[in-house]
Amino acid sequence: MSSQDIKAKIEQELIASGKYQDIYNYLKIQLANSGWSEQFSQLAAETISNTPETKDLRYVELVDKLQPQALQMVSDNVKTQTLIKIREFLDSVIE
Repeated sequence: MSSQDIKAKIEQELIASGKYQDIYNYLKIQLANSGWSEQFSQLAAETISNTPETKDLRYVELVDKLQPQALQMVSDNVKTQTLIKIREFLDSVIE
């Protein structure tokens, strides 16, 4: 079985088991509770307002520009706890 097949199988199980939604909801709540969501909204608003009006800023460009900063803004605790949830899922699927 190729690594791509394994990845597809894990993704399928993640979605079918409902764990994808569980992890997504957990992460969404933790980001909001840690203040990340508000900080990121402010960063996005500042970036948009500082973009010259003559340049059209497309969504994809905004995401590409902000993604590195957004990832750095996530607290280590949120990263660690989310990775633990993912690891627990993988441990239950991979024997």
